[in-house]
Amino acid sequence: MNCKTKYVPRSLLWIDRNGNEHSFCEKTLLADVDCPFVVLGDLGIGKTELMKMLEKSGDGIFFQAASFLRQRSDSVLTDSLLIIDGLDEVAAREDGDPLHNVLKKLIARGCPPFIVSCRTAEWNGAPVRLDIENEYGCSPKELTL
Repeated sequence: MNCKTKYVPRSLLWIDRNGNEHSFCEKTLLADVDCPFVVLGDLGIGKTELMKMLEKSGDGIFFQAASFLRQRSDSVLTDSLLIIDGLDEVAAREDGDPLHNVLKKLIARGCPPFIVSCRTAEWNGAPVRLDIENEYGCSPKELTL
């Protein structure tokens, strides 16, 4: 018997600077990647499945965060959106702050557009938002799954 798992579409919530909530379906996420996105959610809620689905539905390149950090900075990538999953899983393996390590790699690649996922409990919001804003010219949208 084939026990193929059926994918369940996700909804995301974004709260803008004015405190207004915006709810949208994952299908609209890639329609307007005008700034970096951070997908936050609890353990087991489906962040990885969402990130893999985003790669399939768009022109992004999927990486596990640990794998992305092992990539040579001069390795050739297109100008595609980078979809980086499991930022929180890097914390135990790498020295330093995981997002800062990923951000250094992104800067070395010329600041390509990206979406990164992280467990809500591991996200270091305000300082990280400022670091991304300094490099990308805009704050990341923090999306809750």
